[in-house]
Amino acid sequence: MDITILVSVIGAVGIILVIFLYKIIFNPLKISKIVELMSKGDYSEAAHICQKMLEKDPDNPRLHYLFGDCYTQLGNFAGAKAEYNYLFRYNLDLYNIAEEDVRYKLAEIYLQSNQIEEALKELLLVAKKKPDDISTMLKIGNIFKEFGKWENAISYYQKALSIDKTNTEAIFSLGEAFYNRKQYKTALKFLSTALKTAPNSVDANYFAGLCYKELGELRTAITHLKKASMDKRLGLNATYSLGLIYFELQQYNDAIETFRNAASFVEDKKSTTYLNIMYALAESYQRLNKIPEAIDIWESIYNVRSNFRDVVVKLSKFQHLKNDEYVREFLLLSNENFMELSKKIIHHFGCKIVKIELLDNGKGVEAQTIGSTSQWKNIDKLPVFFYIIRDISEPITQREVGMILDKMKITKSAKAYLISPSYTVADIENYAISRPIEIISRDKLTELLQQVANESLEEI
Repeated sequence: MDITILVSVIGAVGIILVIFLYKIIFNPLKISKIVELMSKGDYSEAAHICQKMLEKDPDNPRLHYLFGDCYTQLGNFAGAKAEYNYLFRYNLDLYNIAEEDVRYKLAEIYLQSNQIEEALKELLLVAKKKPDDISTMLKIGNIFKEFGKWENAISYYQKALSIDKTNTEAIFSLGEAFYNRKQYKTALKFLSTALKTAPNSVDANYFAGLCYKELGELRTAITHLKKASMDKRLGLNATYSLGLIYFELQQYNDAIETFRNAASFVEDKKSTTYLNIMYALAESYQRLNKIPEAIDIWESIYNVRSNFRDVVVKLSKFQHLKNDEYVREFLLLSNENFMELSKKIIHHFGCKIVKIELLDNGKGVEAQTIGSTSQWKNIDKLPVFFYIIRDISEPITQREVGMILDKMKITKSAKAYLISPSYTVADIENYAISRPIEIISRDKLTELLQQVANESLEEI
């Protein structure tokens, strides 16, 4: 009996020794074969060997790790994730496998699968283990950026920069983050540094342009935004921002061309982005008094989305001008011809010009005259003030009437005419009727222009 037990024990020990020898001799040989195949890019064969070996040795962490790597390279992220997660049941230090390396690879898979929060959890654990790994700090910063958590993003970008003070990505990312925190001057410090290293960087030029725009340095903003305006990714926003700058600078022809370029980036002609660009384009035409062009755009916007911004109000104010030949010509006359027409209007009312002046680069004319303050033109020759404007961007309000009353006091005028293609706000007619001011707004202007067109200019 004792001999039988002894033989059994010896046999068991022998089997254990055989298994042990197999693992320490043959497994490393096969694992090295797997590594060799992977180095040659033959991940399918390497994965096949891993699978076969794991059937015989399912608790081998090194095999699970390599199998996960093969799955990753083959695009089987679910399989890779399962293999990497399986490893955490072992003390990986005993197998010369770095836990942070596994977690970093898991984070990459989560990012590929757009599981951003899971990726962040893994990367934060990696950061604790490897506080000097710049790649991890940048990835964490980028994730916080995606979430719009700019303070957290800045913190990790700063950690990255403390690891490598010359890292361009960290420098630029801090510039972008501070821009989004509306700290434009701080943002420019980082963006300017980034541009010294990469002066043609589309991203750095784009955000530098936006910073200069916010700080009111519009000419400098234009220089930077132009460098980003042809980029497929940032071109739309850069070009639209350029258009807004030209509009602010009152360079409306440049704004029109730029907004048209911005619109060409947009494929969906019914999108809010496209409608906003077209609305800005119409506003530019309006500022140039090219009302028919503006109306065409407002109508196209209305046909897509009838409640978009104030297009209904715009159309109600201006649509009548589209087919009004007299007013349309009045709005588009050259400054010289506008001055001549203004003189005809003044003479139409039986007044003799004492002084006449073009205002605001042709948006209006004001004149001091001598004439009648009643329908009888040959009597009561007194000072009469004329204010003829062709800016239709704003209605006639009490402010304009008050301004004319002030002018009347200065010029000692007994009466004034306010002539405009715009409309009057509620009750302004009642306000003006008790004062020596006659308002000729859009409802009466066409008739006046028709009468003037049929008259000859005679000396009074």
